[in-house]
This record gives sequence, C-alpha cells and structure tokens, in this order.
Amino acid sequence: MDDVQVEADVDKWFDGLKLDERTVLQVFPGKELLKVIRTLITDKYSVDIREGDLRGALNRNRLAEDMKNTFTRISERKKA
Repeated sequence: MDDVQVEADVDKWFDGLKLDERTVLQVFPGKELLKVIRTLITDKYSVDIREGDLRGALNRNRLAEDMKNTFTRISERKKA
C-alpha cells in the first residue's frame, strides 16, 4: 500500500468516527485534542476558551501526577 492510499484510508477512518468525548480522548493527540475540546465546549455551552486562558489556568498543582511525570521526563530528555 502506498503513502497516498494509507493517507486516504486514514482520512476515511477519521471521517467515519463519531465525535463524542470518548472517541476524542482515545484518538486525537495534543493540539488536535485541545482544538476539538474547545470547539465542543463552545458549541455545547457557548463558552469561548482561548489557549491563553488555558495556559494561565494550568500550574503544577492542577496537573495529574502522570502528566507531571511526563513533562518531567520530556524536559530531562531535552536536556540530555
């Protein structure tokens, strides 16, 4: 299977997904997940959450332990 066919198949698969919370959390990585979540919140609750709002609200005390560990490992590897 060539790259073009793989991309077409993946696009078709994504287009067929039901965009509910479970699917989004399982399938979408990082920035894509954030974009989808922000859109869902805006559509469902009419609340516009900007990236700056999220950055300002996030601090070490509000992150789950596994996220803290992930960020620490990423930082350590970048320094190595």
